[in-house]
Amino acid sequence: MGRLARSESIVEFSAQWSRAAKDPTFEGEIAEDGRQLKLFDCRWWCMRLAFADKTHFPESDVNDIVSANLRALLVHCRDGDVSVRKHAHHLLGNYGFGGLPFVKQMIAEAMLDQMEDLLPESAEISKEALKQAMQCAEHLTRVLRALTKPQRQKWVSLLVRALQSEESFQAQFQETLFSDLKLLWRVDDDPRRTYAEAEQQLKAFSKHANRELRGEIWRLHNC
Repeated sequence: MGRLARSESIVEFSAQWSRAAKDPTFEGEIAEDGRQLKLFDCRWWCMRLAFADKTHFPESDVNDIVSANLRALLVHCRDGDVSVRKHAHHLLGNYGFGGLPFVKQMIAEAMLDQMEDLLPESAEISKEALKQAMQCAEHLTRVLRALTKPQRQKWVSLLVRALQSEESFQAQFQETLFSDLKLLWRVDDDPRRTYAEAEQQLKAFSKHANRELRGEIWRLHNC
């Protein structure tokens, strides 16, 4: 009963989870509907398993239960329906916060792959694609410590690619992109070596950038 395979289940549980955190009347209302209460409790229990250090049953069972829901959420993070995507990302954020190592790795791999699809190297990047890519990046900031070096390098490369798109010149995007880049620079022991390729791309990009962008790139190199 805790499965989130259907988009309707994701939307329903996400909305209920939001209400439970903000609305003191939610608990009393849902207690009056036995079926809804059981569904909510089962879905909540399955989500809690994503960051449970110890359980009274085999680890393989935890992996199977959590992975099934994670795969469903990751699929619906690409849904064509904006509302479904929004609710899938909301729940995925809860799965990633304090999640077990395998949970964080599933999220990292899927979000990097989705960002790569949204930010093609040889095609124009739309505003909507950039917004979705930044939504994926939010999950990566939550699992940052679990990222491998190649994953961090891939993320930096995608951020630089996004930065060079025309749509990124909007202040809201630039602020987010540079914030993520600075975060990645700071957590690395030797960012100039780790992100050497990205450094060269930023250096070339800065030659054609405005004064404000050149300043941001300079500050990034001196993090």
